Amino acid sequence: MYACTLLLLTIGAIVPATGTPILTPSQAQTEDARRLTPQQVAKQAFPSVIMVSVNDKQGQPLSIGSGFIHSPGVAVTNLHVIDDGGSATIRVVGQKESIRVTGILKLDERNDLAFLSFDNTSIPALPLASGQPEIGDEVYAIGNPRGLEGTFSPGIVSGIRQFDADSLLQITAPISRGSSGGPVLNNRGEVIGVAVSAMRDGQNLNFAVPAAAIRAAAATMGKPTPLGKALAERKKDTKSVIKASGGELTSGVKVHAFDWEGEFEVQSNFTLSLKNQLDVAVKNVLVQVVFYDREGEPIESTLIRQNDTIDPGIARRVFGRVDKSVKRLTTRKVTEYVYESAPYTKVEYRVLTFEFDQ
Repeated sequence: MYACTLLLLTIGAIVPATGTPILTPSQAQTEDARRLTPQQVAKQAFPSVIMVSVNDKQGQPLSIGSGFIHSPGVAVTNLHVIDDGGSATIRVVGQKESIRVTGILKLDERNDLAFLSFDNTSIPALPLASGQPEIGDEVYAIGNPRGLEGTFSPGIVSGIRQFDADSLLQITAPISRGSSGGPVLNNRGEVIGVAVSAMRDGQNLNFAVPAAAIRAAAATMGKPTPLGKALAERKKDTKSVIKASGGELTSGVKVHAFDWEGEFEVQSNFTLSLKNQLDVAVKNVLVQVVFYDREGEPIESTLIRQNDTIDPGIARRVFGRVDKSVKRLTTRKVTEYVYESAPYTKVEYRVLTFEFDQ
């Protein structure tokens, strides 16, 4: 009996039993020709990457995030970046001009996506990748952590996580606060996903919503609705793939223990405690403190910066100052001249940005 060898010739890729295509030499050369250097990816992408600045309904700064241009006059970011906002602007990385967001074209609660409209159709768009990446593929995340524009971080796809019918890309490229909503690109400069920073069990899980979700949501965009109106009308109980990956998005830094530094009205310096609730050190924490009067209206806000490192589980006191009239309008008197040690009216703490110190 003779052993027989069956040789199958196919046009295109040779597919082994695993189902993973093996490229022919000519296909490999084509792929190599399409591959860009990290410098080329950055240069090609930066003109389409934006910083998203969100204000609350009183016009006070609320959050800073990232995004990118999807098509003429349309930008993509995370829904959680703009949530609770009353207005927003975008600004292209490296540019000085801020552009007003005129409305929301689409909210995809399940995938934490928001499509924003604005009046400038000359800003170039980033192309979406047509296929899903594979584990081990090179990726590049671009964002604005702590407002540091155009931060470019390399990495790989480390996993593809399935949550019911949805999926998230897990990547090693770091995503800090302020980078949420930015593009994650392959080595051809195509968007494979939108970065999200989800905290679970005190860890920073670097996830990206796949390009397929962006494409599907874009297909059902409507007419622009004012930002505040669209957010007020949305259903907040929609199941989110981001929550499924590990819970609510959170800052990881707790602000508490307000204390006036003196008991008299003229002593309007105060201290706060910033507690790092994560298991990694943080630095460059930026907090906005908003003071409200007896009627619940905001009367003053101030920014506090803590540039030094705060170790895991550790709290650190930081200093701030406001006009003495704020103390008079927010804090009860003990005697004619002596005030209590903290306001009795509402004081709101907004952790705008911070970085991981790794």
